[in-house]
Amino acid sequence: MRKIKKIYKFFLREKRIPTYSEILQGLNIKKTKMSLPAFIQIEPTTRCNLNCIMCTRAEMNRSRLNLNLSLEQFKKILEEIPTVKKIKLQGMGEPLLNENIFAITNYGIKKGIRFMTTINGTLINTNNADLILKNFQDITISLDVANSKDYLNIRRADLFDVVKKNIKLLIQRREKLQLQNRITINSVISHLNYKEIPQIVKLAKECKVDAVSFVEVENWKTPLEKDYQNELKFIQQARAFSKDIKRLILEVQKQNLLEIDYSSINKRKKDCKWPFYSCFITVDGFVTPCCIRMDPDVINFGNIFQKPFKEIWDGENCQSFRKKIIDNLSNPICDNCPD
Repeated sequence: MRKIKKIYKFFLREKRIPTYSEILQGLNIKKTKMSLPAFIQIEPTTRCNLNCIMCTRAEMNRSRLNLNLSLEQFKKILEEIPTVKKIKLQGMGEPLLNENIFAITNYGIKKGIRFMTTINGTLINTNNADLILKNFQDITISLDVANSKDYLNIRRADLFDVVKKNIKLLIQRREKLQLQNRITINSVISHLNYKEIPQIVKLAKECKVDAVSFVEVENWKTPLEKDYQNELKFIQQARAFSKDIKRLILEVQKQNLLEIDYSSINKRKKDCKWPFYSCFITVDGFVTPCCIRMDPDVINFGNIFQKPFKEIWDGENCQSFRKKIIDNLSNPICDNCPD
C-alpha cells in the first residue's frame, strides 16, 4: 500500500506515470544492469564570466574550455535517451553564456521534458528574465556570501549588488507572470564563509526566494589526480568547522524565515544513486558517473556522440562501476566522496 501511495503522490506532483527507472529508484532497487534513466544532467557550456577561487575550471583540459552544446547535439542526446523526463543544465560553465540555451530548452519542453539549472545570477536581465522563467521550472542561484567585499574576494568580480538586483527581478517577473517556478539560493559553505550563514538567510528572505540550500564544500578531485592532496587539505580545514556550520544552520532553521536545506557530509558511496538512475554528460558528449566526478579525463564510460548510449549504459565499464558500489568494493572515484 505504501508503494502505491508513493506512485500516486508522484503522479499528482509530476502529472505523469513514473518511468521504470523512477519506480526502481523509488523502491531503491540497484542492479548492475539498469533501465535507461529518466533524469540526466548535461553540461551546456564550459564558458564562464567569473573566475571563482574555488573553481577547478582553470585546471580543465584546455581543449575542453569555452565549448557550447549545440541544439543538434542536444537532439542527439534525446534520441539516444528517449526515457528522459527531467534534465539539469549545469556543468563547469555559466549556462546562460550558451547562446543555444533557450533553443535547447524550447525543443526539450516540446518533448515533455522539465528543465532545471544553476546559474551565477550575473546575467539575468530584463531581456531574458521571462525566458528563464518559462524555460526552467527550477532555478538555483549560486551565492556563497552576503556582502560585496566577500563576493569580490571569492568571485573575483564586483557584482554582488548586480546579482542581488537580478534575483529580485526574477522573483518580480515570476509574480507578474503568475508562474510556479521554484527559485532558490545555493551556498557552498566552508571555514572561509560559515559565519555568513545567518546573513545569507536574511538576504534570501529579503529577495523572497523559496529556499536556501547549504552544502559543505566538497572535494571534486580523486586520489587519482595530482591535486587531490592539496584539495584535501582545504577540505580538512573546512571539516574542522562542521559542528559550527551545523549549529548555525539549526539556529536559522528554528527561526522559520524560509525553507532551509542542508546536505550531509557523510560518506556517500553506499547510498549513492547517481550511477543507477542518472548520469552526467559533458558538453563534448562524455558520459560520467555524476555531477561531482564529471572530468572525462579521470573517468568516463564512453561518448554519446560516438557510441549508442544504451551500449554505454549497459556496457561492462558501467556495470562494473555499479557492482563496486553495490558490493562496497574499493573504488578510488567514490571511496572518499565528498572528501
